[in-house]
Amino acid sequence: MQKMGTDFTEATKTSLSQGMNLIAYGAFVLVALYFLIFSADKMNGISQLAIALIFDPFDQTVPFQKRPLYQRIWLLLHCLVVVAGFIFLLWVG
Repeated sequence: MQKMGTDFTEATKTSLSQGMNLIAYGAFVLVALYFLIFSADKMNGISQLAIALIFDPFDQTVPFQKRPLYQRIWLLLHCLVVVAGFIFLLWVG
């Protein structure tokens, strides 16, 4: 006999994973903004922004080439901001 509440379907697991990724992505972006705006350690802010990319806020089961254009643009823009930030801080700092 199965206990109630322990039968997670694959869709439920995927939905929970996407929710956690969205929360983690948002948290790392907010921490990055805090360091970039209020802290003297700008490199830590750029590092947090780079770590946020690990937690893809969109559906990870869809390959990158099949994602909607706005999602691809968002992720590429995010990556470009991180790379530009690293280069700027290494050049200036």
